[in-house]
Amino acid sequence: MIAIKSAQRLPRGLNVEWTDGMRAKFSNVWLRDNSLHMRPALIHLDLNPCPQILTKPWRIQKRPCSVDQRHIGAMIWKEPLVINGTVWPHLEKIPSVVTVETRFDGARVSLVDSVAALKRLHEEHSAYFRFMMENPIEYEHAFFKASHHLANVDRNEIVSAVFNNDFRSSQMTTDNLDLFYRSLKSFYNICCEMQQEIYINSDELLVVDNSQLLIGAPAQWGREMRVRIFA
Repeated sequence: MIAIKSAQRLPRGLNVEWTDGMRAKFSNVWLRDNSLHMRPALIHLDLNPCPQILTKPWRIQKRPCSVDQRHIGAMIWKEPLVINGTVWPHLEKIPSVVTVETRFDGARVSLVDSVAALKRLHEEHSAYFRFMMENPIEYEHAFFKASHHLANVDRNEIVSAVFNNDFRSSQMTTDNLDLFYRSLKSFYNICCEMQQEIYINSDELLVVDNSQLLIGAPAQWGREMRVRIFA
């Protein structure tokens, strides 16, 4: 096993560098490597060995034997690309939790910390952020339609986010389309830079906070994942 050179705490995980120069970010102190390099996970560090103490808007847990029947809906993601987004933004009340399970090992899922992305948008493009706060986005699907702001702010703190380009309505809530699309493009670029990719296996369940994360999946041959939505 290659020795560790350094380990640095992150707000929601750990950054590890090995003596051969390879680096990886881990989602918790159990060191489940979500990078493409898949370094050994059984690494002992002098850290708090309780990953539940870390505040992060997603987790991978053992898949239960029975299905939780409290979900309000479900869908299947197969091989095509699924663009990162809030799940079911066309509802007036956004579902709070999303779970993902797969039939086959090594299913790829992409995640974006939308709250952190919005904080960057506010810091780097404050005019765009203010514009989006003043102009909600319309979403629609089938017979459902809803309007949501990109960010929800409480006492000057961004607490949650809503965005899904696939469900965005053609109906605009602003006449300044140029500024609207430039604002969305800046937010999209930040999301691309912050996107992380994880893998889940058939015996695992991914649990996601739908108000804090944009979730999607890169195109992957042979993939079949079931996504369940909870109120």
